[in-house]
Amino acid sequence: MSSRISLGALLLAAVVLLSAAAAAQELYVVTEDYPPYNYLRDGEVVGVSTEILRAVLKRANVGYRIEVLPWARAYRIAENAKDVLIYTLARIPEREELFHWVGPIAPRSVQLFRLSSRDTLAPASDAELTRYTMGAIREDATESLARSLGFVPGKNLILAQDLGQLLRLLEAGRIDLLPSNSFMFQHDLKKYERDPSGYASCYTLDFEQGYYFGISRGSSARTVKRVRGAFAALSRDGTLDRIRSRYDGELFK
Repeated sequence: MSSRISLGALLLAAVVLLSAAAAAQELYVVTEDYPPYNYLRDGEVVGVSTEILRAVLKRANVGYRIEVLPWARAYRIAENAKDVLIYTLARIPEREELFHWVGPIAPRSVQLFRLSSRDTLAPASDAELTRYTMGAIREDATESLARSLGFVPGKNLILAQDLGQLLRLLEAGRIDLLPSNSFMFQHDLKKYERDPSGYASCYTLDFEQGYYFGISRGSSARTVKRVRGAFAALSRDGTLDRIRSRYDGELFK
């Protein structure tokens, strides 16, 4: 009897260990609708970041499931849960210690848009920007960007839930500028049924740190190592550049 109990205990322990190992190699992946990086098309999550992600996780032999969520919700999940990967994530100082970073996926630039009719609004430097009122999306990298440039909520910074609300604020004259990726802005103008000729870029901000995958703190160290190793391997063999090359006209606008 004792030998059977010992054998059963060993088998149970082995099952538990195998289950734990499998769980450590599973990631819950969260993202938002942010073309050309990640977006839904016919019910499938696609985009350059998604293509890179799928290639990396396949190479890493890490299981995953992807869910497209409102950005604020996706970000809160990634901040507070283990074994979560969030993308496409701007690597900014405020986030540096919050995630294990994998990347960069793509370069990052932000353009500031105004109404086309306001052609005298033409800042020549970062220092001139705070003369105006900017809108930004709450809990988004654009909010951190605005604050880093010296904008202050309640003074010259108005926070909104999404770009649609920012467009309404811009059109009503409550803000002078709104920040966005150029391709994403064109996509959203179509989404919100706006005429692109009514808006113009008036300033460009470029960043040394690009867009990354972020893996939540407390996640399996083994999984983080495997994902980073897979990303490095696919960077070396040219796979990631081949994926990016199909999107060059969109990524570098």
